[in-house]
Amino acid sequence: DDTVSIWETSGNGRNTGMASGKFLERMKLVKPGTSGTKIKNYSQADFFVGATVFAQGRPFVLTSMDAFTSRLMDLEEQLGGAHNKRALPARIRLKERIKGEE
Repeated sequence: DDTVSIWETSGNGRNTGMASGKFLERMKLVKPGTSGTKIKNYSQADFFVGATVFAQGRPFVLTSMDAFTSRLMDLEEQLGGAHNKRALPARIRLKERIKGEE
């Protein structure tokens, strides 16, 4: 359904001075620089390790994904779903890390 919610974690428990928690309720998130009849929303293909997503004027750098999300994206890729070629090296590294944790 191409909706997004953002939960921000501040430094894995370190005292960063930023509050953790829900930053954005689940909604369609408009890509910056689009408007009017040319509005484009973020989609699954825009979310990969290393991507920067803008929400409410703030950049969010995607640094990792959990095992469930990685498996879901792999399954959708196998079924012919959207896949961003730029994400491949980071996803391979992440998959290797997840395998090591299992």
